Amino acid sequence: MTSQVDLTNCVRLHRFAALYRLDKVHRKAKGLMLAEYKTVAFTDQFKEMSCSELVEIIKEDDIHVEDEDLIVESVMEWVRHDLDGRKSSFETILEYVRLPYCKSKYLCHMKNTCQLLTPKCLEYLNEAIVFQANTALQCDKISSCRTVPRTKFVKKLCLLVVGGMNTSYGKNKICQYYNEDTSCWESLMEMPKVGTGYSVCCAGRSLLLTGGEKKRMTVNQCWLCDLDTKKWEAMPPLITARNYHGSVSLGDCVYVVGGAGGGDNIMLAPVGCLNMTRRQWSPTPDMLCAVRLPMVAMCGTNIFVFGGQDAQAKDKLHAGVCFNTGPVDHSVGHT
Repeated sequence: MTSQVDLTNCVRLHRFAALYRLDKVHRKAKGLMLAEYKTVAFTDQFKEMSCSELVEIIKEDDIHVEDEDLIVESVMEWVRHDLDGRKSSFETILEYVRLPYCKSKYLCHMKNTCQLLTPKCLEYLNEAIVFQANTALQCDKISSCRTVPRTKFVKKLCLLVVGGMNTSYGKNKICQYYNEDTSCWESLMEMPKVGTGYSVCCAGRSLLLTGGEKKRMTVNQCWLCDLDTKKWEAMPPLITARNYHGSVSLGDCVYVVGGAGGGDNIMLAPVGCLNMTRRQWSPTPDMLCAVRLPMVAMCGTNIFVFGGQDAQAKDKLHAGVCFNTGPVDHSVGHT
């Protein structure tokens, strides 16, 4: 019977082998289902699976898929096959889907359009969105069966270089990344029309570019690049136009800090916050002092701002400021 297992019968033989404890047949059938999931998942035999049988497969790390979007689609197809009888099982199955490894746009689309979502399902979706938005919080705050990547689509971390000046001191619009497999730098995509003095930060699987200066005018531009599609799209503009500022991603938000702006290009103390889900800017408490050219980093729920120039544009600051994004709190340290 083992030799008879193929794509046309692997689901049924998997069930039969489990019932009669045919271990070799069971292993081969299950292995084929995992290896050829993208084919098997949309067959009639797949739609005949019970909830417990589907969960058994979904839980496995070794499903061969490029991303988790296909897993979600297959589960939805399974539910739609018997909507009245299966919609209550959607929450049970979704618990084992690795939602953090879906494309960010797919998660937003699912959240806005899927009619099967229960409060618990929304909890899983929000967990995935926060997980994607900030790497540091992944380890410190979020740990579940959903945050463990499947073995077949573990994505490597990349070193990205965005913009800058070329050897002729002209503006460089190229985004590059370091390919660890070839030990070479490769072009990723071109930036939109930008000037100088902008800030870029990574937000999940996206890059967010803010502010800058064009023709000696400070701008409030904001652009988002999806690293999966390599396409840029315009985002809501900054509340305060600024250049030579810092930006950092924390949770589901991106914060822009310091810089200079206005008609007189004055130093800025206001901090702006972009909610990536709502795509909406909101102000947060000002920094203790206005600063230009700061270095910005995050750790846990804290944003650290180091150095830069003060409002006189002459002195270099030797203080570090910590902003807790939870309860409003600024504190100062010295270097």
